[in-house]
Amino acid sequence: MGDLEPQLRAALRTAWQGATAEGTGLPQDAVGDATVRAELVYSVLRLFYDEAKFRTVGVAEEREELANLSSAARGYADRLFALRAPAAEPPADT
Repeated sequence: MGDLEPQLRAALRTAWQGATAEGTGLPQDAVGDATVRAELVYSVLRLFYDEAKFRTVGVAEEREELANLSSAARGYADRLFALRAPAAEPPADT
């Protein structure tokens, strides 16, 4: 228990390594890449939460814990997004 199947591990590793800011509109730097990876983490956890909530018979505690993890991952992604370089502010109307 606790080990991922090799195919799933390979798919997740490929997704992680391919998660870059290129083409996303985020800065093309370490912060942009980290933000994209954080979104990946959130998406995977949200998938598990949705499966537990809508498709799997289980206990409420399981759904609650997955919801907590999903919320924590969303906060993690939001904090990394906030680290990006601030966009240039438009000139003030005079």
